[in-house]
Amino acid sequence: MPYRRGLSNIHQLSNDFVQKEGRHSTRPEMFQMMQARTTPDGSVMWSNEQRRQVMDQMT
Repeated sequence: MPYRRGLSNIHQLSNDFVQKEGRHSTRPEMFQMMQARTTPDGSVMWSNEQRRQVMDQMT
C-alpha cells in the first residue's frame, strides 16, 4: 500500500498487517516493521546497530 508522501505511521502499518496476516501484530513485529527493512534475499537490514540490539532484547 502506498503511504502519503512516502511515509508510514504505526496505525497504517498495523492495519495493513491485520489485513495481510489476519491477526494483530506483536510488539517485536511492529518494532521491526518500523525500524528495519527486509532485503530481497530475505535478510533484515536495521536502521542502526542500537535498533538491532533493542530487538534482540525484546525476543
